[in-house]
Amino acid sequence: MKIGLQVIAVLVQVVAMIPASAQSKLDRELTQLMEQKEKALAAAIEPVNRQYQKSLETMLRRAMQTGDLETAVKIKGELEKLGASQQAAEEPADSRADSFAKRLVGTKWYWFDRETITFLEDGKAQWKENPEHWPWEVTSAGRRTIEGVNKANGKKWTITFDRNLTTGSVEGDGGSRKLQRILPEPPK
Repeated sequence: MKIGLQVIAVLVQVVAMIPASAQSKLDRELTQLMEQKEKALAAAIEPVNRQYQKSLETMLRRAMQTGDLETAVKIKGELEKLGASQQAAEEPADSRADSFAKRLVGTKWYWFDRETITFLEDGKAQWKENPEHWPWEVTSAGRRTIEGVNKANGKKWTITFDRNLTTGSVEGDGGSRKLQRILPEPPK
Protein backbone atom coordinates (compact mmCIF):
# COMPACT_ATOMS: atom_id res chain seq x y z
CA MET A 1 0.00 0.00 0.00
CA LYS A 2 2.87 2.36 0.80
CA ILE A 3 4.39 1.82 -2.64
CA GLY A 4 1.05 2.48 -4.31
CA LEU A 5 0.63 5.77 -2.47
CA GLN A 6 4.19 6.79 -3.35
CA VAL A 7 3.59 6.05 -7.04
CA ILE A 8 0.38 8.08 -7.00
CA ALA A 9 2.17 10.97 -5.28
CA VAL A 10 4.94 10.91 -7.92
CA LEU A 11 2.38 10.78 -10.74
CA VAL A 12 0.50 13.75 -9.26
CA GLN A 13 3.75 15.71 -9.10
CA VAL A 14 4.65 14.85 -12.71
CA VAL A 15 1.19 15.84 -13.97
CA ALA A 16 1.37 19.10 -12.00
CA MET A 17 4.75 19.90 -13.57
CA ILE A 18 3.62 19.47 -17.17
CA PRO A 19 1.44 22.62 -17.37
CA ALA A 20 4.07 24.56 -15.39
CA SER A 21 6.85 23.81 -17.87
CA ALA A 22 4.55 24.59 -20.80
CA GLN A 23 3.62 27.86 -19.09
CA SER A 24 7.25 28.83 -18.52
CA LYS A 25 7.97 28.23 -22.22
CA LEU A 26 5.01 30.47 -23.12
CA ASP A 27 6.18 32.99 -20.56
CA ARG A 28 9.65 33.07 -22.19
CA GLU A 29 8.03 33.52 -25.61
CA LEU A 30 5.93 36.39 -24.25
CA THR A 31 9.01 38.07 -22.77
CA GLN A 32 10.87 37.68 -26.07
CA LEU A 33 7.90 39.09 -28.01
CA MET A 34 7.68 42.09 -25.66
CA GLU A 35 11.42 42.78 -26.07
CA GLN A 36 11.11 42.59 -29.86
CA LYS A 37 8.22 45.06 -29.74
CA GLU A 38 10.23 47.52 -27.62
CA LYS A 39 13.23 47.31 -29.97
CA ALA A 40 11.02 47.82 -33.02
CA LEU A 41 9.29 50.82 -31.43
CA ALA A 42 12.63 52.39 -30.48
CA ALA A 43 13.96 51.89 -34.01
CA ALA A 44 10.80 53.32 -35.57
CA ILE A 45 10.58 56.41 -33.34
CA GLU A 46 14.29 57.33 -33.50
CA PRO A 47 14.16 59.11 -36.92
CA VAL A 48 10.98 60.92 -35.88
CA ASN A 49 12.58 62.10 -32.62
CA ARG A 50 15.78 63.12 -34.43
CA GLN A 51 13.83 65.31 -36.89
CA TYR A 52 11.68 66.71 -34.08
CA GLN A 53 14.80 67.61 -32.07
CA LYS A 54 16.40 69.26 -35.09
CA SER A 55 13.27 71.36 -35.71
CA LEU A 56 13.01 72.29 -32.03
CA GLU A 57 16.66 73.41 -31.95
CA THR A 58 16.10 75.60 -35.01
CA MET A 59 12.97 77.05 -33.46
CA LEU A 60 14.80 77.67 -30.17
CA ARG A 61 17.49 79.67 -31.97
CA ARG A 62 14.80 81.76 -33.68
CA ALA A 63 12.98 82.33 -30.39
CA MET A 64 16.21 83.45 -28.70
CA GLN A 65 17.13 85.72 -31.62
CA THR A 66 13.74 87.44 -31.50
CA GLY A 67 13.72 87.66 -27.70
CA ASP A 68 10.65 85.41 -27.31
CA LEU A 69 11.79 83.95 -24.01
CA GLU A 70 8.39 82.49 -23.06
CA THR A 71 8.38 80.34 -26.20
CA ALA A 72 12.07 79.53 -25.75
CA VAL A 73 11.32 78.11 -22.29
CA LYS A 74 8.52 75.94 -23.74
CA ILE A 75 10.83 74.70 -26.50
CA LYS A 76 13.57 73.89 -23.98
CA GLY A 77 10.99 71.89 -22.01
CA GLU A 78 10.19 69.86 -25.11
CA LEU A 79 13.88 69.32 -25.79
CA GLU A 80 14.37 68.14 -22.21
CA LYS A 81 11.48 65.66 -22.55
CA LEU A 82 12.92 64.41 -25.81
CA GLY A 83 16.42 64.21 -24.37
CA ALA A 84 15.20 62.17 -21.42
CA SER A 85 13.64 59.61 -23.77
CA GLN A 86 16.58 59.49 -26.18
CA GLN A 87 19.57 59.98 -23.95
CA ALA A 88 19.82 56.40 -22.70
CA ALA A 89 19.59 54.90 -26.18
CA GLU A 90 21.63 57.42 -28.11
CA GLU A 91 24.41 58.71 -25.88
CA PRO A 92 27.32 56.68 -24.71
CA ALA A 93 27.33 59.64 -22.34
CA ASP A 94 30.84 59.44 -20.96
CA SER A 95 32.66 59.48 -24.28
CA ARG A 96 30.42 62.09 -25.92
CA ALA A 97 30.51 64.33 -22.86
CA ASP A 98 34.31 64.08 -22.66
CA SER A 99 34.65 64.89 -26.35
CA PHE A 100 32.33 67.91 -26.06
CA ALA A 101 34.10 69.12 -22.91
CA LYS A 102 37.46 68.95 -24.72
CA ARG A 103 36.04 71.11 -27.53
CA LEU A 104 35.11 73.77 -24.95
CA VAL A 105 38.39 73.79 -23.03
CA GLY A 106 40.37 76.92 -23.84
CA THR A 107 37.46 78.80 -25.42
CA LYS A 108 36.65 82.30 -24.18
CA TRP A 109 33.17 83.83 -24.35
CA TYR A 110 31.45 87.15 -23.69
CA TRP A 111 29.34 86.30 -20.68
CA PHE A 112 27.25 89.47 -20.80
CA ASP A 113 28.23 92.85 -22.04
CA ARG A 114 32.03 92.78 -22.00
CA GLU A 115 32.60 90.32 -19.15
CA THR A 116 34.21 87.06 -20.18
CA ILE A 117 34.12 83.43 -19.16
CA THR A 118 36.86 80.99 -20.18
CA PHE A 119 36.37 77.22 -19.97
CA LEU A 120 39.37 75.48 -18.44
CA GLU A 121 40.35 71.85 -18.00
CA ASP A 122 38.94 69.69 -15.21
CA GLY A 123 35.48 71.26 -15.38
CA LYS A 124 36.52 74.74 -14.25
CA ALA A 125 35.63 78.13 -15.68
CA GLN A 126 37.25 81.51 -15.09
CA TRP A 127 34.98 84.55 -14.97
CA LYS A 128 36.77 87.74 -15.99
CA GLU A 129 40.15 87.71 -14.28
CA ASN A 130 38.77 86.25 -11.05
CA PRO A 131 41.24 83.77 -9.52
CA GLU A 132 38.37 81.67 -8.07
CA HIS A 133 37.22 79.19 -10.70
CA TRP A 134 33.63 78.08 -11.19
CA PRO A 135 32.71 74.41 -11.66
CA TRP A 136 30.94 73.27 -14.84
CA GLU A 137 30.00 69.96 -16.44
CA VAL A 138 28.46 68.67 -19.65
CA THR A 139 24.83 67.74 -19.03
CA SER A 140 24.00 66.77 -22.63
CA ALA A 141 26.67 66.41 -25.28
CA GLY A 142 24.03 65.82 -27.94
CA ARG A 143 22.33 69.13 -27.22
CA ARG A 144 25.67 70.82 -26.41
CA THR A 145 24.55 71.83 -22.93
CA ILE A 146 26.65 72.49 -19.85
CA GLU A 147 25.70 73.46 -16.32
CA GLY A 148 27.72 75.33 -13.74
CA VAL A 149 27.59 77.38 -10.56
CA ASN A 150 28.48 81.04 -10.04
CA LYS A 151 30.75 80.79 -7.00
CA ALA A 152 30.14 84.43 -6.10
CA ASN A 153 26.40 84.01 -5.52
CA GLY A 154 25.87 80.22 -5.58
CA LYS A 155 23.39 80.40 -8.48
CA LYS A 156 23.25 77.70 -11.14
CA TRP A 157 23.50 78.50 -14.82
CA THR A 158 23.01 76.47 -17.99
CA ILE A 159 24.48 77.20 -21.40
CA THR A 160 23.28 75.62 -24.63
CA PHE A 161 25.74 76.13 -27.51
CA ASP A 162 25.12 76.15 -31.24
CA ARG A 163 26.62 73.36 -33.37
CA ASN A 164 29.63 75.47 -34.42
CA LEU A 165 30.39 76.68 -30.89
CA THR A 166 30.15 80.32 -31.89
CA THR A 167 27.11 81.37 -29.84
CA GLY A 168 25.19 80.12 -26.86
CA SER A 169 22.17 80.83 -24.70
CA VAL A 170 22.58 81.26 -20.95
CA GLU A 171 19.74 80.44 -18.56
CA GLY A 172 19.84 81.11 -14.84
CA ASP A 173 22.23 83.17 -12.72
CA GLY A 174 20.10 86.26 -13.08
CA GLY A 175 18.12 85.67 -16.26
CA SER A 176 18.46 84.69 -19.89
CA ARG A 177 20.96 86.15 -22.32
CA LYS A 178 23.07 85.41 -25.34
CA LEU A 179 26.66 84.30 -25.21
CA GLN A 180 29.18 85.13 -27.94
CA ARG A 181 32.46 83.30 -28.46
CA ILE A 182 35.49 85.53 -28.57
CA LEU A 183 37.17 84.92 -31.87
CA PRO A 184 40.28 86.83 -32.97
CA GLU A 185 38.51 90.19 -32.59
CA PRO A 186 35.66 91.13 -30.21
CA PRO A 187 32.26 91.61 -31.90
CA LYS A 188 31.22 95.22 -32.55
